[in-house]
Amino acid sequence: MKLNKVTYNDMPVYPINSLSLMTSCGCNLNCEYCVINKSYKNNPSAAHTIQKNTIAALDDGTFLENVQKSILAMGGYSNDIRHIELWGQEQTLTLEHFYNHIQDWINAFPNWEVFSFSTNGQAFPEKIVQ
Repeated sequence: MKLNKVTYNDMPVYPINSLSLMTSCGCNLNCEYCVINKSYKNNPSAAHTIQKNTIAALDDGTFLENVQKSILAMGGYSNDIRHIELWGQEQTLTLEHFYNHIQDWINAFPNWEVFSFSTNGQAFPEKIVQ
């Protein structure tokens, strides 16, 4: 498939049709094989703080607003978004906060067709960071 190149401020821009959103920096497991350092030796509370701030932004709508602003800043259009995927250590720790505002996301990206994320399948509501 050939992408049509457009320009934005004299810079070549390719259509943006997928979003990869970092929504979780916490995990409910501590697997030895995991490549993500969970010790946070220099700032042990950083991941928890970022997680709480992400949840707050998902809940108050600023996460979505920032995504929309980023798309526009890169010369993209909300109508072009077809795929949204969540990234992070364990996305189900914030999935409820994303889903609680799903209609806002559907309204913002009317041509959205695919939603994906990976999970260890171990998160339950009582384990969600709040």
